[in-house]
Parts: sequence; C-alpha cells; structure tokens
Amino acid sequence: MSDATTPASAAAQSAQDGMLWTELHLPSVIGWERIAMQAASAAARLAGLPVDRVEDVQTAVCEAALNAMEHGNGFEPHRLVRVVFVTRADGLEIQVEDEGHVAFRIPPPSAEPPRLVDRLAGSADARGWGLFLIRSLMDDVDVVPGPHGPLLRMVARRL
Repeated sequence: MSDATTPASAAAQSAQDGMLWTELHLPSVIGWERIAMQAASAAARLAGLPVDRVEDVQTAVCEAALNAMEHGNGFEPHRLVRVVFVTRADGLEIQVEDEGHVAFRIPPPSAEPPRLVDRLAGSADARGWGLFLIRSLMDDVDVVPGPHGPLLRMVARRL
C-alpha cells in the first residue's frame, strides 16, 4: 500500500490542509448517542463555533445518531453507527453512517415539514421530526449513498 492511500497519510494530509478529523464507532444501543453528543460538543468548540452553534451541533448529532441506530441498524447492538467529525476552514463537517441493515425512506429537503399543530390535533404522526430538526439546525445537510447505507453529511459554519 502506498503512503498516499494509508489512513495515517490521509490524516497527515488533512492536517496540512488545516482539516483535522476524528471518528467514533458506536453500538446501536440507546444511551451511546450521548458519547457522540459529547464528542460533537468538543469538536464544535475546537472548530471555533460559538456556544449557540455548539448546542445546535450537539442536538443534530444526537438526533442523527439515534436515527442511524433505529432506522438503519434496527437497534441491533452489534451494528455500528460511524460518526466522523472534520474541522474545516469555515467550521465543522459531521458524517453519520449506519450499516444499512433496515431500509427506510429519506424525505427530500423539499418535503413538506411536519406541523406541530397537526400533531397536537392528533392528525399527524409523532414520527418524522428528526431530519426536519437536523436540517433546521445545520447549515448544510446532504444524504448520500455510503458504502453500507445512507450517509448523512452535515456542516455547521462559523457565522
């Protein structure tokens, strides 16, 4: 394997480019999303985000990890959720990926957002708020095919 393709050389190149990253692998067990949330807080602070943006990142990462555990991995403990934090010149990028065991439909960004008034009236499902919340908190949100299933990519920029 040449130096250009090793994880160590990729990390060194990222550091030279001003981008540093770390990666977590979490079991699909309720409670482990808190580790991702704490790591998100630390990464957001290291990326220079203001306090209110740090809280936005924590919430979005927590929700994304829970969605991956439930919808992608079916809460099967041996199936992992991968969370990657990448510092960028303009802020922080986060990638969340599950093992794609459970198929689910990802609503497009143009989908009608859930309405709280409908939920309170009992005319709408309590589900479907996660991706809406993530999209509301982050500057960019993309769902792209990953090697094992959908990969959620989020960016929080310094304002």
